[in-house]
Amino acid sequence: LLAGERMENPNLCLGVFTQDLAQELNPQKNALTLVTEVVRKEFDMYISNENARAALGALGLSGEKALRRLQDLSGGEKARVALGIFALKPCNLYLLDEVSNHLDMECVEALSEA
Repeated sequence: LLAGERMENPNLCLGVFTQDLAQELNPQKNALTLVTEVVRKEFDMYISNENARAALGALGLSGEKALRRLQDLSGGEKARVALGIFALKPCNLYLLDEVSNHLDMECVEALSEA
């Protein structure tokens, strides 16, 4: 906000997805472990591995891909891990900054439909 005034509702839960969010993730952890650890620490301490795996699977990281270390994933796959964490964050307003930069067309279309 460059000028003016912004008034937020006290019930606002803002989720911001930046284009470099995936770069902030620990490359030594596998995708599933990372998603469950972040979500349990920051948003929902009761999230199950199954729910985290379902979120990753919906983003194209199913089977053994969900168990790969981040350093072994492509840039687009890392973006999907970050998007999986973001999708499990309970917010009522989401801001997405160039989220499709590292995603393939199938994932971009699914995101658009969601």
